[in-house]
Amino acid sequence: MERINRNATNYLNQLKRIENISNGGDSSNSPTLLFPQNADLFYTMDGVIKTKGLGALDAERKDLLTHIKILDPLNVSYVQTEMLMPRTYAESLDPIPHHISTQAIVLCRMSEQGKDQLLDLLMHTRYHKTSYDKIWVEDNNPKKILKPGEVLIIMNRRIGGWDGSPERPVIELLGGGGHLPTVWSRDKRNYCQMDPIESIVKEFKEELKYSLSRKNVDIIGGFHNFISNELVILCCVFVPFQKIVDIQLGALNNADQNTDGIYLGTLKGVLKLYSENAESYAGGEKAKEANFPSKPELLRRIYNRLTIDA
Repeated sequence: MERINRNATNYLNQLKRIENISNGGDSSNSPTLLFPQNADLFYTMDGVIKTKGLGALDAERKDLLTHIKILDPLNVSYVQTEMLMPRTYAESLDPIPHHISTQAIVLCRMSEQGKDQLLDLLMHTRYHKTSYDKIWVEDNNPKKILKPGEVLIIMNRRIGGWDGSPERPVIELLGGGGHLPTVWSRDKRNYCQMDPIESIVKEFKEELKYSLSRKNVDIIGGFHNFISNELVILCCVFVPFQKIVDIQLGALNNADQNTDGIYLGTLKGVLKLYSENAESYAGGEKAKEANFPSKPELLRRIYNRLTIDA
């Protein structure tokens, strides 16, 4: 049985409710709740919303979100409103109200120290559920290309949660991210939208079982995903080259997070493969426009951060 956070639930139920943005929630300066009058909701101790009265949506447990107004997506400029909204209900609306999500790409720079361990990992890791299901996603020989200074990208081997499955894992370019949750603060006795970097650190710990320091996360910029109506904040996560083996061990058999290992490749090589054919990647071809490789300015910023040519 799900445990309910009574204080957090009572706070939500005391808010004025509106059923769509046109009811005034877009401009209200006082806290409001985007949710039908004739339905019930509960905030669980796990930090998700349980609903009753939304039909099929009641089976889902998702985060509480904060509505925003997007100003300049590339530079992550937005105005946060006072409107809270259960994600299940918000995503049932057309259009979905503006909100925030995060994407993190995981990068490391090749060094001589740790090279032998990495090559050993590549040689002895066998997935082979599909033709593309191999830890080194490129067709070239890693022994010839893995030279000091080369930038590698670490990607999730996704076995569920989107279009992946244990029988057909998919390559997820990202190493963490998702909708930016609004969570209950017991000390403040109020709801606060989580800091984007904090959410990346949390996701990294859950999906890859790796403790990430905030100083290793850089916000690169953002873009407006017009399909999901999100301001997507793109971050680069930098990890030491020598930690790849540890990250793989943490990601293996992490079925609760729909992850079972990692994929590796050079940053430029992977982005080239993705641009040519995205069918083996999470979301496939249909998700290309909603992913960072389709945003030239963001790519330039990534390469500038790495001080390499685009």
